[in-house]
Amino acid sequence: MTNFKRAGVTAAVAAATASYVGLSNAQVELSTADLGDAAIIPYYTVQDGLRTGVHIINTSAATQVVKFRMRRGSDSLDALDFNVIMSPQDEWVASISKNDDDQIVVTTADTTCTAPAQPAGGFVMPETFSEGAEEGYIEVIGMGQPVSEALSLPVTAKHGATGVPLSCDLVRDNFFRVPAGSIGNVDVKGVHLNSATASPATQTDDCDDTLIPECGITFYEATDNSALKVSYFVRDSEGGLEFGNNAVHLSGFSDVPRMTNQQALITVNGELQFDPLNFELPNLDGGPYDAGTTDFSATASPFGKYNEVRAVLGGLGLVNDWSARATSDFSVNTDWVVTIPGQYLMVNWAEIAFNGSAACGKTGADCISTDLPVSLGVSLYDREEGQFASDDGELSVSPGGGEFTTDTLENEVNVLQFATADSDANVLGSQYAKTVNIQVEADNGWAKVNLAPFPAAKPTLIYYPDPNSAVAASGGVPAIGFAVWERNFGANAAANYGRAIDHSYSSN
Repeated sequence: MTNFKRAGVTAAVAAATASYVGLSNAQVELSTADLGDAAIIPYYTVQDGLRTGVHIINTSAATQVVKFRMRRGSDSLDALDFNVIMSPQDEWVASISKNDDDQIVVTTADTTCTAPAQPAGGFVMPETFSEGAEEGYIEVIGMGQPVSEALSLPVTAKHGATGVPLSCDLVRDNFFRVPAGSIGNVDVKGVHLNSATASPATQTDDCDDTLIPECGITFYEATDNSALKVSYFVRDSEGGLEFGNNAVHLSGFSDVPRMTNQQALITVNGELQFDPLNFELPNLDGGPYDAGTTDFSATASPFGKYNEVRAVLGGLGLVNDWSARATSDFSVNTDWVVTIPGQYLMVNWAEIAFNGSAACGKTGADCISTDLPVSLGVSLYDREEGQFASDDGELSVSPGGGEFTTDTLENEVNVLQFATADSDANVLGSQYAKTVNIQVEADNGWAKVNLAPFPAAKPTLIYYPDPNSAVAASGGVPAIGFAVWERNFGANAAANYGRAIDHSYSSN
């Protein structure tokens, strides 16, 4: 039996692990080039017959292991996730929709390997957190790239002349859970460390302690900072609407290898067992834990990224256009998507598991310390610097109604519908919608939305990696999103069109 601990392999493991024990040092940056090692798609939807498309491009010369995770709009719980294993210069394309059984499903005709394999009919969202998950946001996180393209995983994942990988089944061998007593044994398939996996079926007769490729071992380094390009679109086939954009790209997030398994968590005697390399990691705070730890250990592998994410996404105000217009021939409507990602990191799930969610809250036990609800102040303007004709035909100078409404945003994904008092027209048909009633004599203009943690809220805390040692959340409320604008010609759906414009962010 060949073990990692034998001469030669020991040095390789030491080199692979030396750089990621402890907290991460590199800083996350918001990529202005729309390339990164992690990305957030601010919105997906399957509401009202809509479907969402996702494109992920591996722009690098290295095989990339990528976490694809859909988070529910109400509370950002992990509604569906799996791994995508992309050979160099590969592109993976998928569609999110509802099937004939009214289930949310991710489908693709792509041959790129995934772990697990796509079942017939696509990846069906489990019922666990599917209620309310018709809308949400998506995390795309680089988990690592092999240190050499000659190792087991990249060789088996690479597309051949026929456009099909050598063996996705052998690729998937790398994503099983390895029992604690078998870590380092190359005859056991799965994730041994967050920098090493094994696929024993790819071993050759030459396997020994100096022939790493022949032993089926793959070592990983951090995903390249500009490896991934992620984009999305939302399509209404019947209504004739389609809009899309680039995702929000982060650079310097996956500064260490972050390999995890893709097996369900284990319950023993009714108690959920701790898995340091579990499929819920990595998340927007980093991870996973060290392979050998049995609890939320202070020696965990790199976490602490969420405050860095907050620093680059946090702001005091969102700025964008609005329009709410109706004529006999067409209408123009605007919805704003405002997503506040990562709030699941600010919940003490261990406390909830022991004492129940009823004991938690902003005024209850210290187990929910999110930014939410977020205080929302809307300042509305027309296109002429706030000047518009009053009812008596005279001109009045006004900031377009000024800060005319204050409300709260309770969800991770929120939709603001701009509409006149006598109209409920909207674009997305969102279950998370709030209406901004237009109270000025104009049918278009711009608006500024100010965000702040709700005044009655407790101090915001981050409970990862150790829920017993929460750290203070820094920076402003992290917010991303866009305005989606639709010109609708009613019965002439073929003439409909729309667009999505990212929000601008103000510091005051």
